[in-house]
Amino acid sequence: MNLFLCGALGHKALAAEVTRCAPDAFVAYALPDHALVTVDGDGHAVPVVAPGQMASGLVLRDAGLEAVDRLRYYLAVFGMGLTEGAEHGFATHPNAAGSTFTETEPACDLLIQMAGEIMAHHTRFPVEEMANRLMPARMRAELWVKAQGEPANPDHDPVRDVQVETLHRPYMNFFAAREMDLRFRKQDGTMSPVVNRGGFLLGEASAVLPYDPVRDEVLLVQQFRAPIYMGGSNSPWVWEPVAGLVDPGETPEQTAHREAMEEAGLTLHHLEALGPTHGSPGALSDRLNLFVGLTDLTRLVDASGVDSEGEDIRREIFSFYALMDGIDSQRFNILPLIALGLWLARHRDRLRAMA
Repeated sequence: MNLFLCGALGHKALAAEVTRCAPDAFVAYALPDHALVTVDGDGHAVPVVAPGQMASGLVLRDAGLEAVDRLRYYLAVFGMGLTEGAEHGFATHPNAAGSTFTETEPACDLLIQMAGEIMAHHTRFPVEEMANRLMPARMRAELWVKAQGEPANPDHDPVRDVQVETLHRPYMNFFAAREMDLRFRKQDGTMSPVVNRGGFLLGEASAVLPYDPVRDEVLLVQQFRAPIYMGGSNSPWVWEPVAGLVDPGETPEQTAHREAMEEAGLTLHHLEALGPTHGSPGALSDRLNLFVGLTDLTRLVDASGVDSEGEDIRREIFSFYALMDGIDSQRFNILPLIALGLWLARHRDRLRAMA
């Protein structure tokens, strides 16, 4: 079967990730008497009949059954299908009519990361179940793209100084796990032997400590944390700053404001940023953005989290000194809260002077 791929799938790297064919197996092709229409915000597109027009894309000739099956699965996860035309099989979508195609080059890296997760588990999850896992996969992909844009370390180049021998993706749900056999350049300049390493992949998150500089008080939230319980703790209900994952398309600042209203019923007037941090770099890929949010704690509205996310949140106001005592006594033992509390202690006089 010949396959015509267009839109986002017209990028060789994405097409190769989905079909498991070599990038050079795809050649540029223009489908006569067709035009492209966009079917979603990611740039997935399908050809529709348009006499006299040409739809640009790629063609994979004599695609094997594995490539066709993988493509069918990928398309179905995004709500599309694969239809056999007179010469080519190509994607279809029930709502394609009337759209216009717009090239979305920046989205391709994100889609490649998502496709890696999707296709690694395509024999494990039915289409409907995988479609329900797209949101967290997108959040992880957005973090990967953002991380790739960070300034490089001049002393170490991951492309040159890390060699991946094997990659396994044993788990994918709200979070994901990866395991690699790899070699890395050691501090003496030599390459390490092959070592096995695993990591738990999270999306980007924001944590904000609401602080009222006039009353000199903070608001903390308490909720049940299943991972702490799973680790054997007798105290899995913990006091924390307000926190949540950055939704696709959100900035960390927008997440801080949204979560403050959802979890604490608070409007934040100003954010002081501590910057992005990595909480447990030996195990997690997380990127946690820490903020102190200035607010008026006399203007609380009802809030207890998002019911659809299973949140059950208690909130309580503490004086600054009670916060410090809680950190010293180890009553408050969550690292982001400790970091935010110590930062607040350092900058408290300045923030109170601003009030």
